[in-house]
This record gives sequence, C-alpha cells and structure tokens, in this order.
Amino acid sequence: MPILDPPGRLQVERLSNGRRKLLRELRYAVGGAVVTVPAGFVTDYSSIPFGFRWIMRWNRVDVAGVVHDCLYRNPAYPRLRADWIWFEVARSGRGQARAWPHQALAGLVALVLFGWAAKATGPACTRLDKCGWLVVDLLLGAAVLWAVRQAAG
Repeated sequence: MPILDPPGRLQVERLSNGRRKLLRELRYAVGGAVVTVPAGFVTDYSSIPFGFRWIMRWNRVDVAGVVHDCLYRNPAYPRLRADWIWFEVARSGRGQARAWPHQALAGLVALVLFGWAAKATGPACTRLDKCGWLVVDLLLGAAVLWAVRQAAG
C-alpha cells in the first residue's frame, strides 16, 4: 500500500489563478519509488474538463493530480509512466480520497489520450487552457449526441 507522508489531507494555499501551492512537502510511495513533491510546488490538481465532471470527483484524485503534475514536470519520467502512476495513486487512497475503479480507468484513458498537450507545453503550464477544454467538451457533447441519435435509429 502506498504511503502518504505526512498523513492526512493536503495542505495548500489557493492562488489567485485558481491553482494551489503546497504548504508542506508531500512524499508518496508508489510503483517501487518514492515521489517527493516539495513545499511551494504549484499544482492544479487533476485537470478535469467540465464534460467529464459527472464521472470524476476532484476530491477523489487530488493527491494523484499533485503527484502527476510533479512527474510531468520531471523530464526523468516518461509521460506514460507518469500517467500510470496517477492511476496507481488514484486507486490507492483511502475513503473519500480513493477513486472508484471506473473513475480511475476513465482518468487514465483521458491522460493517455490528452496528456500529451500538457506534457508538450513544458513546466510553465501543465493543463490545457480554458479554450482547449471547451473544444474537448464540445467534441464530447457531439459524440454523445451522435451516439444517442444512432441508438434512436
């Protein structure tokens, strides 16, 4: 079982741009390694597009998002390895901080499909901008409408 050190909730300060700054160091043992996220690290947790929020709850993947943001900014971790670690952390939490299996799988699929955009932008930005998420939401909405029309025949 991965270890969250220190135990308990994340201690963060909300910044004016909506991101959060860690107030204390976070260490998480996962995948045979210990990931250390330093105090002062700025994160956006898990970037969940509006159209997917009915599937994924932020409070269930907050720690996974912080660890994942840290790994994305570390060139020593390949993107797919960081994505897999997000999945492991999301599934390893306790209580309200643990993603359900379908949530973790949906998150992993989204990271594999869309994570390249965040990784490609470098350390200054770890998420798509609002316009990028709007495009994702519109495409998701169009796909759902198409599927409903196909089912209705």
